[in-house]
Formats: sequence, C-alpha cells, structure tokens
Amino acid sequence: MRIFFRKGPLCFSTLAALALVGTEVEPWALMLSLVLLLLRYGAEKKWWFPLPPWMVNILSVVSLGLVFAEFKTFLGQEASSTLLVLLCALRIMDFSSERDEKLLILLGFILVALKFIFSVDLYWVPIGAAIFLGLWRSLLPEKMESPWRITLSAALKALPAVAILFFIFPRLHVPWAQSFGNNIPISGMSESISPGDISNLTMSQQTVFRAEFSEYNP
Repeated sequence: MRIFFRKGPLCFSTLAALALVGTEVEPWALMLSLVLLLLRYGAEKKWWFPLPPWMVNILSVVSLGLVFAEFKTFLGQEASSTLLVLLCALRIMDFSSERDEKLLILLGFILVALKFIFSVDLYWVPIGAAIFLGLWRSLLPEKMESPWRITLSAALKALPAVAILFFIFPRLHVPWAQSFGNNIPISGMSESISPGDISNLTMSQQTVFRAEFSEYNP
C-alpha cells in the first residue's frame, strides 16, 4: 500500500486545503470526509484492512448522489465546495499510485483557488500561500537536493507577475457565483433599506396566486 500520511508536504498541504474549505461545507459532508480519512489512516497503520476499490467506487457514486440531493445542482459555491472536499477525501482513501498523488496536488490547488474565489479576507492569504508552497514542493522529486530552496525561489520569481495581475485585473463574476452575491429585491420592502436600493427594485413576472370566483366575475 502506498503510504499517504508519511508524505510530509503532500499530506500537510492536502489536509490543510481540506480544512480550509471544509469549514464552509455541510456538516454531514465534513463528517463523511473525516470518516474516510480515519479509515485510510487506520488501514495504513494496519488496524484494519483497506476498503476494496469497488467499495470506494460505490462511495463515490453515493457522494455524488448526496450532493445532488442536498443542492439539486453541482454548481454554486456550497455544492462545488462540498463535492470537491468529498472527492479529495475519496482520492486519499484510494491513494495507491503516482497518478493519485498528482491528482491530489491538482485538487489541492483547486480547493485553495476556490476559497479565494469566494473570499477575499486577508487573513487567509498566508495560510493559502503556505498550502501552495507545500503543493509546489510535492511536485518535486523526493530525492531532489534542496527542494524547498527551489520552491521558494520559484515562488519569489512569480511574485511580481502575481502582484501585477492582482492590481490590473478585477475580480471576475462567474455564473455559478452570481447567486451568492447581494441579491436584488424582486418586489416589496424588507425591514431595512439603504439609499439607492429602490433603483435596483425590479418587478417579477412570476404568478403570486390564482383566484376563482364561483358566483360572479368581478
């Protein structure tokens, strides 16, 4: 069995990326991911036998079904975050080859990027940067001389380009993220209102109710 929990940078970075996004998913998805990780850890410690691949495939299908049953879609912040967290935990559960290692690194990058698409809080920046460095380090061969020096050197060389792109390009409004912004009221008034809200008020064409008159037509 290929050992996941002994791969320092990969293990730390992947679990940190899961924790980073796991705080925003449904509790049942987080608990299921933790159970999958515990099963993998126990199998590596030889406390019990690892799950066979066919069972992992069944769990993957069940996870897809649970996400769709919960959100009725795979798009959107909550649905996509929940799906990616479960897929990452399932991939760790079935970790057995170098291909799985590369896929976990890719999922880790996607999880961190997903966090910053929907959140611009500055206190997540150092955590995300540390996870990115760990994932970059995981791409290098384990026997390479001074891997962290090479990783830090590459990161420093990329900083000017990152700073330029950050200040030049505004945040993009992606279709699957629009529903999580500030919703424009359709009709009626809420308990509080700010200047300018009335200009954004739009009328809905949806049917509110239907009435039938049995004796006469008004």
